[in-house]
Order: sequence, then structure tokens, then C-alpha cells
Amino acid sequence: MPRRAPRLLERIHNENFSDWLGKHVDHVRNDQVPKEVRSLARGPNTVARRFKGYIINGFRFRTRDRERDLKTQNSGVVVTAKTSSFASTSDRNPIIGDVDYYGVLTDIIELDYCGSKKVVLFRCDWVDVRTQGRGIKKDEFGFMLVNFKQLWHTGRNLYDEPYVLATQVQQEMKMSTSDHHHSSFIDPVPTTNQVGQSSNSSASTLEGGIHNRRFRGPTVISEVANLPLNKQLNISWNKYGQPIGHKYNEFTRWLGILSRNGRLAPLDHDSWHHVPLSHKNEIWNEVKIKWNIDEERRNWVMKSIGASWKEWKKRLKKEHYKRYLTNEERLAHCPDRVEPTHWKWLVTYWSSDEGQARTQRNKINRSKHRMAHTGSKSFAQVREEERAKNLGGESPDRATLFITTHRKKDGSVVNEESAHVIEMIEELRATQTAESSQSSTARDDLLSQILGPEHPGQVRMMGLGPTASTLWCTRNTIAELRRETDELRRHINERVEQLVEERMKEQMAKHLEQMEQRMTERITEQMEQRMTERITEQMMARMRDTMNSLVATDQTSGNVLNVEADSVSTPRDRPEAEGPQSKVPKNQ
Repeated sequence: MPRRAPRLLERIHNENFSDWLGKHVDHVRNDQVPKEVRSLARGPNTVARRFKGYIINGFRFRTRDRERDLKTQNSGVVVTAKTSSFASTSDRNPIIGDVDYYGVLTDIIELDYCGSKKVVLFRCDWVDVRTQGRGIKKDEFGFMLVNFKQLWHTGRNLYDEPYVLATQVQQEMKMSTSDHHHSSFIDPVPTTNQVGQSSNSSASTLEGGIHNRRFRGPTVISEVANLPLNKQLNISWNKYGQPIGHKYNEFTRWLGILSRNGRLAPLDHDSWHHVPLSHKNEIWNEVKIKWNIDEERRNWVMKSIGASWKEWKKRLKKEHYKRYLTNEERLAHCPDRVEPTHWKWLVTYWSSDEGQARTQRNKINRSKHRMAHTGSKSFAQVREEERAKNLGGESPDRATLFITTHRKKDGSVVNEESAHVIEMIEELRATQTAESSQSSTARDDLLSQILGPEHPGQVRMMGLGPTASTLWCTRNTIAELRRETDELRRHINERVEQLVEERMKEQMAKHLEQMEQRMTERITEQMEQRMTERITEQMMARMRDTMNSLVATDQTSGNVLNVEADSVSTPRDRPEAEGPQSKVPKNQ
């Protein structure tokens, strides 16, 4: 593989580093990555602030559009930056030096890195400073002349860099010259205003990108998005753990904005339950930065964001997937507020057999819901408003809440199914006595008698959060159950430890017994072997002694017999001569 030129490597690094960092940090545990690094890797929030003016570094800056009809001028900027200069595309020895970049300020935005840090960026039209005489030149008085028809880093290409940090810029004054193609830049005097103040009157907040907002765009909550880092908003909760009060609308809409943030809540999952826990923890931390909220509210917050996340996918499929006939067209028209990799995953999943089967199941389930309620308020908020209207401060029962939320402002009912249920409620109320009246959330109240038992995981007219198991058990009963569960768990753990200890003792005793038996057998075997060897040695020694004594006795007896035999022997008993050399020894 040929070696790439440094200039090409630098461009590839600038284009791919942010994506690489985000993927790399996602696969590393939270305790191994500092919070600042993880926040930068995830990227800024999709909610940003836009300014028409900004004061920093002792200068007052305004965008070019803001000062179009003004006599003063504050849009000229200059940045001195370390730059790698290449003689050609194949140059392998670039020169690093300070280069002055001249431009005109066109936009000011403030990025929020999930509450941990805010960064102000200036977007400018930059003059091409690569060649003297083309974009810049000096006149005979030493002033720098720039040609704004020769622009550079316009943002059309991925590797363009039209943005700079606000802390890097200095202000230059632009003056027209006799050369219609060039303008002269001179240094102005810094202002004495406080550094870092912004023009609040010209600030705006947008979600999903910065653009001129002339139509109904993404949801915007300026009060929450522009909140200082050291300040939090309060939200009220009812006894069922649901948000209510005058900040309810801002709170739930803000959760919806977080659910549409692809970096916090990625869309490349088929279910909210499959979204990694690390992303949910980041979302919860983001919520706690803006809102004064307890840890016990996390369950409801995660359920709400999960529901909004599901609705966001449903909206994307309706507006951007079904509009086109082929996947090639769908992939070519990726929504601006969706990550390209997430959109590719969604298109592939929705076109798969699994995705089509889930779509059919959802259609069948949705067709069973025929009693739609009116308004966009939650049941918890409607219940709270109705409770405030009652003189006694009592909450309405579920049947009353059903009637309230299924009638329009003119008193008409939303559909025939709802009208039939309301008619049955009124008939039962007419026959019901005061003594048999039910509480507002009784299990067998009027609504349950008409519509039947509740489904698992939800209760009609109660909204998100309460379930049948939590609603129809008193808090004391739940606490007692928790205490009994903890006590039972403690007893089980103790019993397990006891059994383990007894089992270990039994195994140890058995093991010792086996070892003792083996040692006894081995010692007995060794002793028997040694005794056998010793007895054998003793017997062999005795046999040797006996043999030696017998041999000695035999030798003595043999000599005596030989003498006696020689004295009485006859010629016949003597040995015959075997030859001339044979001699018979004489007896002496």
C-alpha cells in the first residue's frame, strides 16, 4: 500500500476524528473516561443559541446582517493560527507557522455540551490567503487589502472550517478602497465593555441545526435551553409520582427534545429497552443539570423519554420513509436531524421481514383503540386542574375524568364509542347510592365495571406511571412487602451460608477420613513389606549358616572316609590307567 502524503492524512484525521472518538468512548466504561472527554465525544446538544452580537476579548462583534443598516461596523475579524503550509499535494515536509486569516462575521452560535461546557463559535466568510495578490495584498501604505470575491472554507466541503472559537478572534475594521475588488483592514480600538457579555435581545434558540426560522420548526424551549449552568428549575409531583403544575409543559417538552437527540438516544435499536444503559445514564444526568429532581423520579423520566423516542421514530417513518419507494431514495434523503448511520439502520430494519411483521402487529393493536381523548394534556395534569376547581380539594374519580377528557369544548363527545361509555356511566351513577360510592381510584369503580379489568402495566385514566400493582396497594403495604422481602432475603442468605459451611465441614471430615484410611493402609502395607523383607533376610542368614556348617562337617567326614578307604582298597577298586602318562598317587 503506498504511503499517503501528510496533507491527505491531516485531512482524513480532521474529517474522521470526531466520529472515531465518539465510537471509541462508547465502548469504554464510564469510570475509565473523564466526564469532560465523554461529553466532547458525544458532541454538543442539538439545542443551540444564536446571537446577532457578542462582546469578547474587549471587542463588540456584530454579524454582517445585523449591521447592514447601521453606521458602525463590527463584523470584521482576523485570526492568527498555527497552520501547516504545503508546497504541493505531494509535499512531505510541511512548514508550520503563524498565518493571519481575514473574514467577515456572518453568524454566532453557542454550543452546549450537555450542561458541562458551553462554547461560542463565530462563522465567517474567509478570504483566500494562500496566494499573495489573489485574496490578499498590501498597498503602498502597508494596509492589508482583501478580496471578498475570493473566499475559502465556505463550508461546502466536509473538510472546510468556517467556524472559529470566539476566544481566538480579534477585530479588524473593513474600509472600501478605490479597488472595487478589495477592502482595507485596519486595527480598531478595543471597547471597554465587559468581556463575555452577549446581546440578549438578539438571542434565539433552535433545535437540530442553526437556520433562519420562518416556519414551524423543531420544538424550542428558550427558558430551559438558556438556563445558566448553576441554576435549576423546579417541578411538582403528585402522590402517584407524576409531574404536574405550571412547569409540567416545559418539563415534558424538554424530555421530548432529549429523546430526539441522536447522540443521547441513538435510533439504531429496535426497542427502547435495548438502548445501552450508558446512554440512559447520560440522559438522566442531562435532566438533572436543568431540573431539580430526585433520584426516585428516574423511572418515570425514562418511561416518558422512551415513549417520546418511539413517537419520534414513528414520525420519521411517516414523513421520510414512506415518502419514497426504494431504499436508495430513502438513504439519499436522510433527515437533517438524524445521524446518517442511524438512518441507514432504520431504513434497513423497516425494510426487513422482522420490521414488516412488527408493523403489521402494531397496526392491528392500534385499530383496537377507538376511544381517543381530547387535548394534549396528560391525565395527571387534567386531574390536578379538576381537583383545584373543587371546593373540597378532592380529586375526581376515573369515571368523571373519562367524561371530562372525552368531551369537546362545545360539549359534544369525540366519537360514538365514547358516547356509549359516558351513557353507561351516567346510568350506573343514577342507580348508585351514596353509601356504595367508590373512591376515585378504586379497583372496582364505575369505569372498571363498564370497561372491564385493567391490562398489566397501565391503568385507564391514570396516565404514565401508575400500574395496577402499585395503585391498589397502600404505601404501608408496599413498605411492609419490601421489608418482608428484605428480611426473607437476609434469612435465605444466612441459611445458604450455613448450608455451605455444613457442607464444607462434611466434605472436610470425609476427606480427612479418606486420608486417614489411605495413610493407615499405606503404613500397614509398608510395615508388612518391611517385616517380610526382614524375616526373609533372617531366614536366608540362618540357611547360609546352616549350609556353611553342613559343608564344613561334610568336608571333615570326607577326609576320614578317604583314609579308611585307601587302607582297605583292592586292585579292582583302584582306577585304571588311562595312558602312559597316568600315574596313581601313592598314599603316604
